[in-house]
Amino acid sequence: MTHDLINAGHAALPGGSELLQATQALAESEARFRKLVDLNPNAIAIQSEGRWRFANATALAMFGAASLEAFQARPVLDWIHPSSLEAARERVGRVMSGRPQPEQELLLLREDGSTFPAMVHGILFDHQGLPSILGVIRDITEQKEMDAALQRARDSYQSLLMEMPFLVWKGTPEGGCEYVNQAWMDFTGLSLDELQGNQWAERVHPEDQLALMQAYGAAMANLEPMAMDFRMLHREGSYRWVQGQGKPFYDLDGAFDGFLAACSDIHDSRMAEAALAESEQRFRTVADFTYDWEYWLGKDGRFRWMSPSSERVTGYPPEAFTQNPELMGRILHPDDRSMLEDHVHEVRDGGEPFPMEFRIFHKDGRQVWISHICTPVYGSDGQSLGRRAANRDITARRQAEEDLFEASRQRLAMLEAASVARVVPWSMGSDGRMQWGDSANLVLGQTPTVLGHRRGWPWETIQEQDRPRLHQALREVDMGFVASFECRMRHGQGQVIWTRWTLAREQGSFHGAIQDITEQHTIHEQLLQSQKLESMGTLVGGIAHDFNNLLGAILGYCELFEADPELSPRHQKGMGVIQGAAKRGRELVGKLMGFSRKVAPNRVQASLNTLVSEASELVAHALPSELRLQLELWPDLPDIHLDPGQLHQVVMNLAINARDAIQGEGLITLRSGRQEITPEQGLALQRLPGPYVYLEVEDTGCGIPEDQLSRVFEPFYTTKGMNGTGLGLSMAYGLVAEHGGFMECHSELGQGTRFRVMLPVQLHGLGAPALPA
Repeated sequence: MTHDLINAGHAALPGGSELLQATQALAESEARFRKLVDLNPNAIAIQSEGRWRFANATALAMFGAASLEAFQARPVLDWIHPSSLEAARERVGRVMSGRPQPEQELLLLREDGSTFPAMVHGILFDHQGLPSILGVIRDITEQKEMDAALQRARDSYQSLLMEMPFLVWKGTPEGGCEYVNQAWMDFTGLSLDELQGNQWAERVHPEDQLALMQAYGAAMANLEPMAMDFRMLHREGSYRWVQGQGKPFYDLDGAFDGFLAACSDIHDSRMAEAALAESEQRFRTVADFTYDWEYWLGKDGRFRWMSPSSERVTGYPPEAFTQNPELMGRILHPDDRSMLEDHVHEVRDGGEPFPMEFRIFHKDGRQVWISHICTPVYGSDGQSLGRRAANRDITARRQAEEDLFEASRQRLAMLEAASVARVVPWSMGSDGRMQWGDSANLVLGQTPTVLGHRRGWPWETIQEQDRPRLHQALREVDMGFVASFECRMRHGQGQVIWTRWTLAREQGSFHGAIQDITEQHTIHEQLLQSQKLESMGTLVGGIAHDFNNLLGAILGYCELFEADPELSPRHQKGMGVIQGAAKRGRELVGKLMGFSRKVAPNRVQASLNTLVSEASELVAHALPSELRLQLELWPDLPDIHLDPGQLHQVVMNLAINARDAIQGEGLITLRSGRQEITPEQGLALQRLPGPYVYLEVEDTGCGIPEDQLSRVFEPFYTTKGMNGTGLGLSMAYGLVAEHGGFMECHSELGQGTRFRVMLPVQLHGLGAPALPA
């Protein structure tokens, strides 16, 4: 309203209209100027007499002031950090005296007390009649951070160059030396000062200096990259080959600033190349005159080298194979291609080299039999370089073998009668086919027809760890011996059987026999286990007897000391600890003596269900509250001849073992049942055929690792660490064996374990059934 009245008053005066228009124009000009000042990215402020008289919006934001009034409320020097106060006072004095001053860096303060660096520039001028300073303030925080980052990058670059394993050299625009890294100084044994100027060139071998300086001069003149191998003097006094590469280096303004070069020590590789060239010459002198057809096939399937004798064997010269890698596959007999591929894969995957035979077609069309052997080739660094092969023409030998093949068939018929002894005769002809006797189905579980479809040795049926035995046997046969070895084979029905091979070679044909010796192996292992248990029992009995005597003495003296009225309570407590440990030791000794003692059993005709029911009551008392006990008893089980005390011990041992296997809540099941073992099953299981009753103790515990299952019945073997003695299961195993029975164990990790006790029915008085023939 006031502004309107003034405007109206001006308009009422003579010439007022023109004055009003001039005033409005001036106001608009000042507003535009004010807007331009506020939009300026630099702070613009006016000070006089130590106080701020004006500040644009950028200044208020830069200093963090809430308003112009708040900014003006504090003296100018309050916004300057103490470290810059003296410089600020001197600058103000010089400007006020009329002397122009360049930009100056000061450390300023914000409203919240934080600091920021700034470039300050000011000029003297009159403001409202007072000498004042118009200041322009530029926040250089980001510039400072960029400068610091740039310096760090430069330092990192310098450190990287200094630590690089290559020899780094930086020249001047005139061609001298300006900088070398640590690797260069280590190589030459000279410091940077000693390599200044052109002294670095004096380290170059005299025979290489002229060529190097000419190449360097041309690169300098044309400002183009250069590369050259030359010899340079090493600090140890010998010249070593280095490979140098350089390129023009330009500064930030794009001006040429000398050459930047890097050299790597290639002396060892150059010497190796020279030695390789000499070795290759010696190799060709010998290899080119070899009689057999030999070659080196690279990893990429291309021939690296082939002997000239390839033309004698195949009709094709070496260059025909090197120019056309597919020629080898084209001359190979189609029926032998997969066999050769399998052979190559086995050797390439680390198998031991062994010979094989295949057919090719000569250039003139005739069929040629080849005896082939190959081996992987590796470089000094262990990298595969392909494979090396030798091939011999054995066509004449194979023809002689064909003539003898019919005679071999007659011999095969004579050996057929050996099937009664679980022996299968076989013969391998000159074409790699194996013929098998009719007993192959009985011994190996596969018919002769199925086996006869394969070519070559039946590697896939032999267990991998036993295959070297066949390799060794083939080497013995090649030397003229009759070879024999034992190995495990996969039966046609899936199980693994032990076999004994006998093989010989006559006029190129192989013949021999394979015998199933699984039963002999099983009996031998059982005999060894029995001897082991007997020896262990004798040893344990002697040790337990001696320990029992020692523990008796300890317990006797404990009782004497306990009866002493003058024994202090602390000593009485200690004697109690000793007596408790000795009693636990006596219990363990009792188990050991029970394990080793051979006592005539007191057997009666009784029910297995009754015994399990009685034992379950004691088992229930031994279980913690979180474990449940469950009985699953088969009704009307036949009575068996048993020793109640011994089998009661078996049930308790198995139940306690199940209890210890469960952590937290769980279930233990005592289960009985009956099972008939047929003569066929008895033969496969090596157990007596006939009727059996069984007891199962199953838990929901942690289970037993597969690699430990075969050892759970061994004396002193335990999966419980320090908490187990390793006697419970072995004692149960022995007691069940004395009853003419056997035990089985099935377990899965995280699912639980099931022990089955198999006891024969009517073993007493009726005689035990015989093993099947």
